[in-house]
Amino acid sequence: MRAKPTWLQAVWPDAKAQNVLGFTTTRHGGFSSGAFASNNIRFDIGDDPTAVTANRAELLTAINQHFAEPNSVSESLPVGLQWLDQVHGSECIYVDEHSINNTPQADAAWTDKPGIGIAIQTADCVPILIADQGATIVGAAHAGWRGLAANIINSLVVSMPAKPNDLVAWIGPCIGLEHFEVGEDVWSVILPVQPKAVHKHPNDPAKRLIDLVAIARWQLQQCGVGAVSGANTCTYASADFYSYRQACHEESSESGRVTGQIGRMASIVVCSPNLAEE
Repeated sequence: MRAKPTWLQAVWPDAKAQNVLGFTTTRHGGFSSGAFASNNIRFDIGDDPTAVTANRAELLTAINQHFAEPNSVSESLPVGLQWLDQVHGSECIYVDEHSINNTPQADAAWTDKPGIGIAIQTADCVPILIADQGATIVGAAHAGWRGLAANIINSLVVSMPAKPNDLVAWIGPCIGLEHFEVGEDVWSVILPVQPKAVHKHPNDPAKRLIDLVAIARWQLQQCGVGAVSGANTCTYASADFYSYRQACHEESSESGRVTGQIGRMASIVVCSPNLAEE
């Protein structure tokens, strides 16, 4: 039995943390190799499907072990994960035990079912995990620059049946301001959304640097979310996480061509399955 995949666990600003697990996986501890080494959790990007299946199985085992109650005479109910077909849009869906066998097209989801986790896949985009303070509702959003421009965060918050000020949010690892340089095709879209998040480039006047975390924090506050915390971790700068942009830059400098072949992390939020027994 291999060690469970490691993850960076969310530190909730205010919630029944013992009943809500939130985290982003690292790239360590899995079965993938090559550009995907070693804990890639996404299919259909060139990795060996057998390795991805094994990585997801290890992840699910680790989550269930997290919720296993010591000295309990009965086993915890099993956790199920809802994966999404992400398209950089603003669609938010509700999920339950009937939907987790499918992969619906959406960039955000929420549930009020204990033991059902919402899984977001990223490799630079912003993963946003949300829970209510009563630990009865959880949701997650995949927020790249397109998703932020489309207000995916608002779509998630207004869909969740809770007062916004009763919600808490955690912003997971994503690309940081210093490394997210973009052309006018991107910054001209972001500028009307949050001008304070668009910064001058130190070397190229045609480019800008964009602070995706600042946009996410601002939008969460605009939605009335009660408290927000964050990982404060840049995927580009950290060797512990996958970064699509870093992979593109490395391949371009080494071979003169860009493919961006890299794995994906999972950011997951789930209420304890043991709550279903209470």
